[in-house]
Amino acid sequence: MFIVLEGVDGTGKSTIRQRLFRELDPTMTFTHGKHAWFDITAAREIIHSRTFGSQDFKTRDRVLRAYMTDKTKVAQKLTSPALAAGYHVIADRYALSDIVYLNVLHDIPINVALEK
Repeated sequence: MFIVLEGVDGTGKSTIRQRLFRELDPTMTFTHGKHAWFDITAAREIIHSRTFGSQDFKTRDRVLRAYMTDKTKVAQKLTSPALAAGYHVIADRYALSDIVYLNVLHDIPINVALEK
């Protein structure tokens, strides 16, 4: 089972994740947060964009690629293997939150982010 908890800061996602973890078999449940930072280049780009923003289309394209790279690595290295092994996976935010943040913080159109 793959459960994603989406929502803005302070809505109780972490509390719900902890409760679900306790209710499901804890020996067969895996949780992860929004980013895993498996790709150092993507991690640097994401952190840089949060610190300095993205002023132009080239920067926005790099930010979008960085978010998508990070999400792909999370799926490849965490989510998919855990599900294949029979674990329940609970994610504290996932793709929908990324798409909203990309739109609000970097002015990347939602349809462009969805296509990636």
